[in-house]
Amino acid sequence: MKILVIYTGGTIGSAVNENGYISPGEKAKRQLTETFLKEDRNSGVIFEEISPYTILSENLSAEELNLLIKCVRENVKKDFDGIIIAHGTDTLQYSAAALSFTVNCGNTPVVFVSGNYPLDDERSNGTDNFKGAVAFIRSKISGGVFVSYKNKGEDVKIHIGERLVRHGEADDSLMSIDNEPAAVFRDGKIYKNENCVIFKREKSLLADEEIYFKEKSRILAVQIHPGDDYLYDLGSVKGIILAPYHCGTVDSENESFKSFCKRAKDKNIPVFLVNFQKDKIYESVKILNELNITVLPLSCFAAVYIKAWLGASGNKNMGEYVAAPLKNEFGE
Repeated sequence: MKILVIYTGGTIGSAVNENGYISPGEKAKRQLTETFLKEDRNSGVIFEEISPYTILSENLSAEELNLLIKCVRENVKKDFDGIIIAHGTDTLQYSAAALSFTVNCGNTPVVFVSGNYPLDDERSNGTDNFKGAVAFIRSKISGGVFVSYKNKGEDVKIHIGERLVRHGEADDSLMSIDNEPAAVFRDGKIYKNENCVIFKREKSLLADEEIYFKEKSRILAVQIHPGDDYLYDLGSVKGIILAPYHCGTVDSENESFKSFCKRAKDKNIPVFLVNFQKDKIYESVKILNELNITVLPLSCFAAVYIKAWLGASGNKNMGEYVAAPLKNEFGE
């Protein structure tokens, strides 16, 4: 079995330097394959390794996203059984969604792995995440973009790239929006989750059109919170994404919020609401249609943000582009 490993930096490819800071390094990033082959000498896996760029993932920009897209597009057509991408945790959800929306993987699994701590730290889940990725590729269950990640006290889960929620505050756990990953890696084996959407729907196929990210997204992301005056500059904005409270609600009695939505409407800027749960309909949501807010099916902020950025980069009709499914980003 032949697997390509793409190193991009992040904690999983870093170590604590002499100044006490965590930073990427050559030795750290090679630990993944070296440790795997040392522990499983009879694995039959051959790794090839490349590195299109090296950064701490909090510094992710359009430049790195485009380099990663090009790299995966080129290599997914080669004779690899799978591709593993070593990536930082901070922006993992954004890069995974970006590849999901831009690369047609066919039957090839492309699996992101990361680490909550550097690999030399005994608390790190990086090695377990890598083992899960290799096992998933070996299983040949599905092609597409996935993320292999182990939360504290849990088994390694294989998540769909476009269905990951952002991390909770001061929490390195990773979750699918519907808590239905594609598979679980337990006791050295992969267990397929038949309830996962990719096994219940027809396989999504991306258009052949190649879109890359422009330097600036022109997407305004607004986290709903009490007391905001909503005096955001809309001068160069192409789309607005509202991240509501956990029940999908917004501060509907705030006159500043109403005025903000009216300004957007007057400028023909679409406003989208994510994380809406149709089984929790509070009185405050009555105003959403009145304010010209497009309520998206249950979906993750990171995936919708990335899709909107792609739409703006490709000069798409933003209202139509973001509201229509590209892959499996929308709930049932």
